Amino acid sequence: LIEIYAVSDIAQKNFIFHFGNQMKGVLPYGIPDQVRKNSIQNETDGLVFAIIGSVCPIKAQNMFIKAIRLLTENEKRSIQFWVIGHIGNDKYSTEIKDEALTDKSIQIMGKLNRSEMYETYGKIDVVVCPSLEDSLPIVVTEGMMYGKTCIVSDKTGSARYIRNRENGLICKAGDPGDLCRQMRWVIHNREKLVAIGKKARRIYEQNFDIEIFGRRLENALQDTTNNWRLKWRNQSELSS
Repeated sequence: LIEIYAVSDIAQKNFIFHFGNQMKGVLPYGIPDQVRKNSIQNETDGLVFAIIGSVCPIKAQNMFIKAIRLLTENEKRSIQFWVIGHIGNDKYSTEIKDEALTDKSIQIMGKLNRSEMYETYGKIDVVVCPSLEDSLPIVVTEGMMYGKTCIVSDKTGSARYIRNRENGLICKAGDPGDLCRQMRWVIHNREKLVAIGKKARRIYEQNFDIEIFGRRLENALQDTTNNWRLKWRNQSELSS
């Protein structure tokens, strides 16, 4: 007996589309807590928006840069926009690097190791994930863990946990204008970021804490075992 779980509703829909309705349900992952509740604070002046992940079309760094360009110079004052993650020499990566050179507020940070990344979260105010599709991006979960305001596209598995402008923000995938609107709202409502970050942290605690995941996994294993025993018993009765 094999029972298949997906990490998010988006992954589940894709699996069903390609392989048929053979999925048990959704089983989100968990990650170890890297911070204490009382240590969630920003370490930089101004405002830092960061998009995190290998530079590639599906991660939509180009949407991020297009959204930045729609902001006014006055709105971008004292704001930094970071592109974090491996960036190669392919056409798309080259275009991102060239675009960044024309705007001094955009910084290409490159790939960071885990310890560097954990340290960098303390300097970020807003994690931006405008992916064209992303099952359950780990960077958003980490952002929530660190109590950061997260802007995610509606094509990410993370979006189902977010109530727009209450514990995060949601933009339309592939729409830099809508992403800009969400970023602009953040810029003009900075005083709300601490409260939003605290509620984002709650999403992590209630859904992605490693102990929560452990209990979900134990329940899934127990459910699979019970179903196997029931199937074996029924087969035995039929053959007797």
